[in-house]
Amino acid sequence: MVDILEDKVVETIHNSNYLTFAGIKSYEIPHSCGAGYLYYKFANHLSDIKSSINPKTQTITYWGLSKDQIHSFLDTLDVEMVDRIVPIGQALDFDYIWDGYNIFLEMLSFKSIK
Repeated sequence: MVDILEDKVVETIHNSNYLTFAGIKSYEIPHSCGAGYLYYKFANHLSDIKSSINPKTQTITYWGLSKDQIHSFLDTLDVEMVDRIVPIGQALDFDYIWDGYNIFLEMLSFKSIK
């Protein structure tokens, strides 16, 4: 484990040489060191994770929530801070909308002739 994270991480689970799951002690997300670190924290209430969401939050995975609960939760947030909310197991599913951008539109060049 990276020394800078030791006081913030409860445990790590090494599933491969490419990915480390790191359980965090509080809902404060440590500075990302990259290198395949995925942080997790189990929450009993959606409001518990609110303080963890910041402008670097790209994807939130969930289990056991209805779409109505997710929409209600989003109403309490600055929605610009979360790009994707997907069920567990779909965090890395690729789609044409990625990190808040429409990949197809990003590849187009629009011309204006007047």
